[in-house]
Amino acid sequence: MMDIMPQTRGHLLILTKEEAETLLDLSVEGAQACVATAKKIAPALLEVTKADGFILSQFNNEIAGQTVYHVHFHLVPRYIGEKVERHGRVKGDMDEIAELARKIAAAIK
Repeated sequence: MMDIMPQTRGHLLILTKEEAETLLDLSVEGAQACVATAKKIAPALLEVTKADGFILSQFNNEIAGQTVYHVHFHLVPRYIGEKVERHGRVKGDMDEIAELARKIAAAIK
């Protein structure tokens, strides 16, 4: 799912279906499924966005920046010379986000 407050163009989220507030509450199988999903999606994300790299992050508890209390991972494209917005601060262009979502989904192998 695309993040509607992206830190960079193409920022997306990987959610677990398992009920878990933090990584410590998530089963090993649930964590493995999230990382496997990231490995599957990341090549398509890089292809579509032409990003130079990406960050895979996951926040646990308010002190660490968690604002949604369900385990999810952030896949944030990085671009040389471009700054990363603060997490959850600026709402993105919904039309651009939807278009990127379609292109990324089509590029997943």
